[in-house]
Amino acid sequence: MFGEDSSFLPIIMINTLNQDIPQGTKVHATMSIKYQGEGKFTHLRDSSVVYYGDIGIEVRGATSAWYPQRPFNIETRTPLGLNNNVSLFGMPAENDWVLISNFNDRSLLRNTLAGRLFSSMGNYASRSKLCVVYLDSIYQGIYVFCEKLKRDKDRIDIAHLYTFENSGDDLTGGYILQQNHWDGKDGFVSNYSPIDHPGYEVHYLYEYPKTDSITITQKRYISQYIDTLEKVLYSPSFKDPQNGYRKYLDTKSFIDYFIVNEVARNIDGFKKSVFFNKDKNSNGGKLKAGPVWDFDWAWKNIQDCFLIANTSGSGWAHHINDCQPDNNSNGYYIRLLQDSSFANELRCAYEGYRKTVLDTAFIFRYIDSVEHQVQFDQEAHFQKWQTLGISGPAPEINTIPTTYHGELDYLKYWITKRLAWLDKNIPGNCNGGGTSGGSVTKLFSVYPNPSLSGMIHFDGTLSGVGPFQLAIFDVSGRVVKKISLSTGRSTFDLRLNSRGVYYFSIVDAGEVVQYGRILVM
Repeated sequence: MFGEDSSFLPIIMINTLNQDIPQGTKVHATMSIKYQGEGKFTHLRDSSVVYYGDIGIEVRGATSAWYPQRPFNIETRTPLGLNNNVSLFGMPAENDWVLISNFNDRSLLRNTLAGRLFSSMGNYASRSKLCVVYLDSIYQGIYVFCEKLKRDKDRIDIAHLYTFENSGDDLTGGYILQQNHWDGKDGFVSNYSPIDHPGYEVHYLYEYPKTDSITITQKRYISQYIDTLEKVLYSPSFKDPQNGYRKYLDTKSFIDYFIVNEVARNIDGFKKSVFFNKDKNSNGGKLKAGPVWDFDWAWKNIQDCFLIANTSGSGWAHHINDCQPDNNSNGYYIRLLQDSSFANELRCAYEGYRKTVLDTAFIFRYIDSVEHQVQFDQEAHFQKWQTLGISGPAPEINTIPTTYHGELDYLKYWITKRLAWLDKNIPGNCNGGGTSGGSVTKLFSVYPNPSLSGMIHFDGTLSGVGPFQLAIFDVSGRVVKKISLSTGRSTFDLRLNSRGVYYFSIVDAGEVVQYGRILVM
């Protein structure tokens, strides 16, 4: 049986050196990664062709740390225990990685689908690769191997903030904050409650710099920045385009974050595992939402809260405070949607994405691509963790499919219903304006199409807010090329090296203004 001694996926083998893996402290171990490449089988006896060396490893997560299939944080190290930046599966070189458990996700793709959508909208999301894991030679099933969210030029690309940077522009960034469970030590309490829930306490955690390295001056700066933003957001003049919340908050990132989490109706997306980042003022300096993270409780009908128990596809996840959650949401979107301009931008962005990355054909192609990737491995995974046909940790209220293919079919059905409800209920009026993007006076001509050589010529004229961004995706939704474009006339060639079907989008300040299909013969 595949999954016993061979796999269509990469094989990760971890040797704990006869130690228990703790939570909160990494222990020294070794790791080998074996992978013969896409479309090939990898065997346990194969040599390690991706990585072999030292690691630090710990159990990660809160609820998920207690799943039978445990998630892990992994740090690639040198033999002396220092950070070892390596490129794994084509991801940019780094040393911090995550193995996400699929015990609560029978589809094996809820997290990666959300990340794919967010990145296809032009944002950073954790890159990932499905793999099978062996722990001390014992098969552990299919995991998502991915990048840990952190400050890095190839991850959350904000400025490094050193302990000696405590004044001027240096002090203004970069910072990463998180909303999550708080121990009263590693963050701060907002001076404001959500506008619709007076008295609810809101916490922000220091994600970068960490509690043990952030200075008192830096703590004061970022807490005062959030306080100023919230003071303006909850003031009567919050809609003012120059001096209202837009002066402090990046609307495109907040719109994209909202859309992905509401499409997935993510119970956690507005109350915990919620990330924000802020770069230096000289680099833009506004608070951005994201990256998206933690979707194993999403894309489901869950008994936990009436907002996400609806089987009709209805319900707003950003109203999670109505359900007395285990961690309070800051509730920003309740206030932001009281601004008709923001609502119109949201509606325009959503309608544009529905023609591209939120087209069910685009989403279902990705789901089908994952089914193809795991076709020889999913049976062993579900024999190890017998989760098919039962709800698992998330208390789902519908009948659970008993096959993997049935699980994916039901997920497609769920997504179709959810998008149909959102089509009717997303706030705003795109015809009413909004400032999310400009217009194209002449769309790009794209030829030859089909192309026999893989060379594609683009020719057109762009006018609008700008800058524009052209992205080309393969059928799985992976971005294969991305370039920035300026307003005015553009003519250029791009080569696609592999035969197949591709899709392209041109985005102006968050709004998709052209979308098309390319065929390379």
